[in-house]
Amino acid sequence: MKYGVVAIHGVGAGTEMDRRGFSMELKKRVFADLKEAEELWHECVWEGLNSKIDECVGGVVRKLLKDYHIVRKEEKERWWRAVTRVLANFFIDVGGGFVADGLDLGLDFVLYLDSDHGQKIRNAVKQKILAYADKHPQGIVLVAHSLGSVIAYDILAEAYLNGETLPVKRLVTFGSPLNWTFELRKAEQKKELNYTSIGNISWDNFYYVEDCVPLYEHLSKDRFSAVENIPLKLPVSSSQIASHCAYWSDDALASHVRTRVECE
Repeated sequence: MKYGVVAIHGVGAGTEMDRRGFSMELKKRVFADLKEAEELWHECVWEGLNSKIDECVGGVVRKLLKDYHIVRKEEKERWWRAVTRVLANFFIDVGGGFVADGLDLGLDFVLYLDSDHGQKIRNAVKQKILAYADKHPQGIVLVAHSLGSVIAYDILAEAYLNGETLPVKRLVTFGSPLNWTFELRKAEQKKELNYTSIGNISWDNFYYVEDCVPLYEHLSKDRFSAVENIPLKLPVSSSQIASHCAYWSDDALASHVRTRVECE
C-alpha cells in the first residue's frame, strides 16, 4: 500500500500550461511502473493564479521595448546599416525577454508573500490536495520544491493552528527558502508568523550545499522543530548554477521519496 503524492512547484516563468509536467523527471524515478505513477502521482500547478499580473507586466515590458527599436529611416538603406539595425533589434528583444522572465520569476515570490494573495494561493492548493485525497484514503505525501515548500508548510501549519485535519501524512521539501522567508515575514510582522507547527506530520527537507536559494544550508531546527534535514550530493552532471533545479532529476532524492511513499 502506498500514499498518494501531490507535487507543488516553486517559481517559474511562463503560463500554467508551461508549468505542467514540471515534476515528470522525479515521478519517473520514484515509480518505475508507469501505471502506478499515473495513479499515485499528481501535480498541483498554481501558476495560473498569477497569469493576469504576469501578462500585464510582460505587456509593459514589450511596450517599453518598442521605444528602443531602431527603425528604418531611409528608402534605400545601406546593407551594413540594415544588418546593424536587425542585430540591434534582435538583442533588444532577447534582452527584453530575459527582463520579462526575470520579473515573472521574482513576482511569484513577492506576490506570494503578500498575505492576501498568498492566502488565495494556499486556498487553491489546499482544495487540490483535498480533491486528490479522495482518490487516496490512506493519505497524501506532499512533495514541494522552492517556493512550493513555503506554500506546503504554510498550508499544514495554518491547518494545525486552526485545528483542521488534513489528509497529509508526510511532507518532503527541497531547495526550500523557508529560513529567509521567515526573516522577511518577521521584518514586516506578517500574520504567517503564527504558523509555528505542522503537528505530527513527518517532514524531511533535502538540500544541496551548492544551492543559493536555501542560502547553502539546512532549515533552522530552532524555528522548524519538526524538520529533519538531509543533505544531498550534487550530481556530477549538474553545475552549481543549475543546482536549484537539479533536485527533480536526482536519483538519490527519488530513492528517499520512494521510501516516504510507502505506507506505515
